[in-house]
Amino acid sequence: MKDLYNLACSLTALPSVSGFEEMAFPGLEKICEGRFDEIKTLPTGSFIGIKRCGKANAERLLLDAHLDQIGFVVSGYAGEGFLKVAAVGGIDTRVLCANEVWIYADGGKIPGVFSSVPPHLRGSGDSKKPIKLEDLCVSTYLEEDELKEKVRIGTPVGFKCTPELLANDRMASVQLDDKICIATILRAIDLIKDEHLACDIYALFAGGEEIGYKGAVTGGWDIDPHYAIALDVGGEAGPDSPAWRQDCRIGDGGIISYSATLDRAFTKRIIGEAEKNGIKYQLIGEPTRTGTDSMVLATVREGVTAALISIPLRNMHTYTEVISLRDVEETAKLLAAVIKSLGKDDVNV
Repeated sequence: MKDLYNLACSLTALPSVSGFEEMAFPGLEKICEGRFDEIKTLPTGSFIGIKRCGKANAERLLLDAHLDQIGFVVSGYAGEGFLKVAAVGGIDTRVLCANEVWIYADGGKIPGVFSSVPPHLRGSGDSKKPIKLEDLCVSTYLEEDELKEKVRIGTPVGFKCTPELLANDRMASVQLDDKICIATILRAIDLIKDEHLACDIYALFAGGEEIGYKGAVTGGWDIDPHYAIALDVGGEAGPDSPAWRQDCRIGDGGIISYSATLDRAFTKRIIGEAEKNGIKYQLIGEPTRTGTDSMVLATVREGVTAALISIPLRNMHTYTEVISLRDVEETAKLLAAVIKSLGKDDVNV
């Protein structure tokens, strides 16, 4: 698990606020070195690694995990070293007060802290008011002239968090949504490195999922796959979870989705591989949209045989998300099993 943890730490250290994914490309290329036969990038912020099977006209399997993360962009200056920011993606403002961030300026990243008013200095009734992003500032403590010289309007800002390895192979970090699924795909690629494959593997680390799936739309069109498996994170059970998520637990394996937007036969094929190989998995019924790249990939061109597997995650869209590395390992084994099975018989059998 230590190697998997280190891989996840390397990935979560890469800056990739939606719209600025290219900042992660150099580091991602180093991490992927030796795992793929070809690497390419798309203008929409997507990174694609290709592993060839060596057969002419081989079928193409797309493994998708989105590269982008939620974050902010600088929207203005508030004086005395303070910045105003706007949200990129779904931000829960309740977690922002006094939270640390990185400001990704051209000359390097600059630390900042969201403002916070202590309880004893708040006005009457202020504690009951909702927290609005426009009422908060990011403090840098730079002199105003230096701040404006280093940080331009539109500069990306991301959460700052030091990864931690918790008890029972749990990991806490920022950006686990969805960098942990990139780690899952790379682990699966490692597991099949010595296998004779019957299909080409395309790892699509897609841009723009948090702001409208642009990476899945363009990446899926570019690859034109025969099959696609999207990986994302999914809310796990807990005291504050909705009733319909209570069966999705950290440590019980990846969550395979039955959805009307996805291919049922392919989903059953994946479940069959899990059961045949003794791999832990969970199931969830999603009657319509999955809210992931999977539903977009399913409708690329004339349509793609697509499925979705999610890694259970707690504290989604915050600076301290939590997953189980065991779930990552089990899901990587499942991907490897599916990859090895493709091309050997008809997926609809």
